[in-house]
Amino acid sequence: MNVITIKTDAFSKIEENLKQIREEIGKTRVQNIEDIWLSSKQVQKILGISQKTWQTYRDKRLIKFSQVGQKIYVKASWLDSFLEEHSINHKTV
Repeated sequence: MNVITIKTDAFSKIEENLKQIREEIGKTRVQNIEDIWLSSKQVQKILGISQKTWQTYRDKRLIKFSQVGQKIYVKASWLDSFLEEHSINHKTV
């Protein structure tokens, strides 16, 4: 095994670069997730709801969706927005 010695400031720069790379990867991952289209079955599974409840949500236009023929699709970002709108804040003591 080889041991390499570097100066502290050089090591700090490497650490900072790695941190920036991690942040960029995280942003890219989130952007890609938001662009994913989910099927009705996937939405029902994520929300833990029945087919009838999912139909009610669509009828009431609670979640934005697209329909192609008989197929229903929801962008992950739309589902995320729905969940954010229905989030409940915790109590402060």
